Amino acid sequence: MRHLFAIIILLMSISSSFAQVGGRYSFGFLNVANNAHVSGIGGINVSLYDRDPNLFLQNPALIHDSISGYLSVNYLPYPGDIRSSSITYGFGKKAKWCMGFQYFGYGQMDETDEAGNVIGTFGAGDAAFSIGRSHTIGLFTMGASGKMVYSNIASYTALATLVDLGGVFRHPTHEWTIGLVLKNAGITWKTYTPDGKVYEPMDLQLGTSYKFEHLPVRLSLTAHHLQKWDIVYNDSTRMLDYNFDGTPIVESTSVFDKVTRHLVIGAEVLISKSFHFYFGYNFQRRGELRMETKSGGAGITIGGMLRISKFHFGYSHSYYHLAGGSNCLTVTMNTHSFMKKK
Repeated sequence: MRHLFAIIILLMSISSSFAQVGGRYSFGFLNVANNAHVSGIGGINVSLYDRDPNLFLQNPALIHDSISGYLSVNYLPYPGDIRSSSITYGFGKKAKWCMGFQYFGYGQMDETDEAGNVIGTFGAGDAAFSIGRSHTIGLFTMGASGKMVYSNIASYTALATLVDLGGVFRHPTHEWTIGLVLKNAGITWKTYTPDGKVYEPMDLQLGTSYKFEHLPVRLSLTAHHLQKWDIVYNDSTRMLDYNFDGTPIVESTSVFDKVTRHLVIGAEVLISKSFHFYFGYNFQRRGELRMETKSGGAGITIGGMLRISKFHFGYSHSYYHLAGGSNCLTVTMNTHSFMKKK
């Protein structure tokens, strides 16, 4: 365990000087869960050890030999004609490698002049290609992945090279794992404008997953943005109360709220090898997207996996706001099972 704590201290020291939270960074699509499994258990997980190549985008140390040949295709439609898709694949003789491609398309938007007259349309999109590798020593697995990230808005483009560095500890006798990852650290090569500033969406995350020995339930707890204590977003447009002298009453945030904003809780009911049910709760999403009088289920996620023949079908629904949520569809298969044995 001392190796894991040493890694934690190292990654925290690296990230503390560069971290940005909220709307202060670019390439934020990289922090969106790209598949039904992770989306269904809250949207963030760095400790889930499973036959799912998508998990390497959460933590490259989750690459292992059991995902050799596994191919996963994901599709996430969002409101406002926004579409996201991704594909991941585990390869190598002992599957110590994974690669993936992510794309976010934001549809067509009206281009206007200074007077608001429509003079045309333009598009916007983000894309990333990732490749990662892991190495296991005893109970510990270390992993790293590199990403080439591209973004465009009309004729403006941005380009960056980012890396994820992670570690996973697996208990020798129990289905208990601890994961740690520093995500999206790197260099921006090109910004939208010559004098523009781009902040990478760096995030230090720590989590654990535990499968009960005599109960078909696996629980996960994940903490994100550990490099910054207060990640509560204060809405400057929100109506404030005022004192008798006209000065605004500043709303304070409790220590409990500051702590829980970092947490994501996930649960999986492993009914059988062919059917799993997912549930998650994202405290930050709940706190920032709920209305003052109603929550609309914001922060809650549900989903499941159904295995039919050689295919795994996943579905999840994430509640964001009273106005609606988002669905995620995943199809995963083991390509080796389609090859004839010699």
